[in-house]
Amino acid sequence: MLTQNESLNLSVGQRISELRKKKGLSQSELASRLSHRRTQAWVSNVESGRRQVGHGDLFEIASILETTLSGFYSYLSPATVSAPKSFSEMLSELEARLPIEMPVYLQSDLGDPDPKPIDFQYSSAVPGRTIFADNHPLTHSGSLKVMIVEQHYTSPKMDPTDLLTFTSAVLPVPDPDDRIAERIIVQLEEPLDGLVVHPGLSKKPGEVEITLSHSEKAVFKGDDYKILGVIAVRRTLYRASIIRTWIQRKHGIIKDERLIDRRFTE
Repeated sequence: MLTQNESLNLSVGQRISELRKKKGLSQSELASRLSHRRTQAWVSNVESGRRQVGHGDLFEIASILETTLSGFYSYLSPATVSAPKSFSEMLSELEARLPIEMPVYLQSDLGDPDPKPIDFQYSSAVPGRTIFADNHPLTHSGSLKVMIVEQHYTSPKMDPTDLLTFTSAVLPVPDPDDRIAERIIVQLEEPLDGLVVHPGLSKKPGEVEITLSHSEKAVFKGDDYKILGVIAVRRTLYRASIIRTWIQRKHGIIKDERLIDRRFTE
């Protein structure tokens, strides 16, 4: 079965052959009149649909055969020529090929009424290389954002320079089991250790737990906070990470990593 391009080439070639014969020209004579050096075999391949003719040659052939470019296509069937696409259809096709764009915010900036992203992260929309499965609603919701952690947390376990990808498109599902409790990002009514936005655990409906490494566990309820999103992906950015280095140099956020000698811990 011919592809659409092969079918188009064949139809155009047949139209060239028809018009050439009406002019009483042989394939060799038509080839000799073209400015680019062409042969009888070249014309034969064009007319049989085995070769696609370029626009330059097609324009010259139209002039020699006393027709217009549209004259080669006016006899095509609707099945051969695709219907013209609207601008909105072309935009939809383009959008389907765009990568997923996620703005990156500093933790300290997310508490502002209109936070400004410091960077953008992109996830390929190529099948098999997305953060989520192709049919997952989050890949098309535009709700994905990234937060750079600026403090140490014990629960949930988070360190400075960690990147938290979160979404506001879903609601957390509380569970009393620490191992599977939902990780969320919340904005507090009052600052905690100088910041109003923190990662936390949703373990009970209407409650969130936050534990900074140097503080006791804090539990917030009801109107004391609002949920900014559910954490979908946590990236720890290992020592050699270019992104981590950029975060350290540009924004002064450093993850203090100490090497531990196992001889003194066993």
